[in-house]
Amino acid sequence: EIFNEIENNASNTPELFSVYAIDPTSEAGTEIWENFEDFTKKDYEWLKVVLNFLNSYSADIYFKKYPEEARLLVDDCEEIAYKYVDDKTWNKLVRQLLRAKSLLESSQGNFKISLQHIKKSSDLMISNNRSGGKSYRELCTQMAGIYENMGEGLKSIEKRLESIEFLKDEMNQTQVPSNSLIKELSVDYNNISHVYRNHLDDNEKALKYSKLSLELETPEEGKGYGISLYNVGRAYDALGKFKEALHYYQDAEPYFHSKTPRDTYQKSVLQLNIGLAMVQLDQSASRTILKNAVASLQKKEFSVYLTTAIKERLALAVNLL
Repeated sequence: EIFNEIENNASNTPELFSVYAIDPTSEAGTEIWENFEDFTKKDYEWLKVVLNFLNSYSADIYFKKYPEEARLLVDDCEEIAYKYVDDKTWNKLVRQLLRAKSLLESSQGNFKISLQHIKKSSDLMISNNRSGGKSYRELCTQMAGIYENMGEGLKSIEKRLESIEFLKDEMNQTQVPSNSLIKELSVDYNNISHVYRNHLDDNEKALKYSKLSLELETPEEGKGYGISLYNVGRAYDALGKFKEALHYYQDAEPYFHSKTPRDTYQKSVLQLNIGLAMVQLDQSASRTILKNAVASLQKKEFSVYLTTAIKERLALAVNLL
């Protein structure tokens, strides 16, 4: 076993990162290798590198596979962080620490505790006159995600709309909003559509917000455009309009690739929904497509990605087969 208790043996931490700092989208990876020789020193630089990792995509899988070890690592970060900053101060390190604590609790299903950490970060931002910017919008989005996991759809929508209002204020300050702000708004609309569809059973509003998202995307956006197409398809699917749903699913297909395990999982989810729509329309080859998608999603390596909504769709497909 590569991993032993990090609290008692700091020399194991480099081995941890040699395995988990492989996510090409993670900002932590490069910094880890650049500072690898000094990585056993638990100081300010160690803290920055570890918190970057604990806020990356790779961290979610690590939290789920090694929760006890992760908790020791987060505790180390907290002890070191508050040597350098006051506990009533808000800065990047505090934001990353509280987010890491929140993500860890969410990965274990402790959503109320997870929410407390994000609320603490939000309160610190407000008391330090830092609300309204991108970091505050990210907190609203994180809070919305936790409410969603708790089954509180209306509260989730409320926080997402709060984030959108701040975002629109920033966009209105310039004649031509930046691509990053437009992209952020598109993602926000998609997330609202998801909540209306999966938690509030309001599929008309789900369709409305998915189309608002698509209006902000272009084919040049690549996968982002494909995701917006997919979400319009899911809204039509939920409305029982399977022909329209299949049209958008198939339009989305060229934008989904299999470069990483996460990409492969997302492509399999798309294929699952294509198969389900084809079954509803009694189209040929529907069972083959559905069977292949089910087989892919039932692989052990994808278990960490499966959400409640996807598990329900997967169960429906299994029953149809």
